[in-house]
Amino acid sequence: MGKWENARSMLDEMEKNGVEPSLITFNTLLNGFYRDVELVEQLGNNREKPNLITYNVLIKWYCNNGNLDEAKSVYDNMLKSDIVPDWFTFEAFIPCVCEKGDFGLALKLCEESIGSNCHVSACIVQVVVDGLLKESKVEEAKGLMEIAQSKKYYRLKLKMPQEIE
Repeated sequence: MGKWENARSMLDEMEKNGVEPSLITFNTLLNGFYRDVELVEQLGNNREKPNLITYNVLIKWYCNNGNLDEAKSVYDNMLKSDIVPDWFTFEAFIPCVCEKGDFGLALKLCEESIGSNCHVSACIVQVVVDGLLKESKVEEAKGLMEIAQSKKYYRLKLKMPQEIE
């Protein structure tokens, strides 16, 4: 029996013996194995609601597996649950959005992250700027640069191509 099967068996045994798994138990299993969406459904039947860690693990899992639609759905559910995204949320989500070519959403997420002082890396912001420029969205790229450069954190790290300035 592999590690995943052992962990799953332990969870089943806990429930069979009347021990209700905590949110920490679910988050640990999700983070450790990234693979059983049934855990999320089971968590939904539990008294505890998913927390920021739960949502971040799921967003990262879906992004790592190239499933942007599911990652968006999890992100939307997180916001509907009044859970505020953090740095990790944006660091996991924005690159996936960029890989799928949705630079409009990537721009929105960058603006949200900067506005909430969850400064994503300058590399991620630069990828979004470059993507916007490739889509001929020069004004949007300049706007993101202005927002980012108004924060000390980004001043020396971002570059707008010379021919655009």
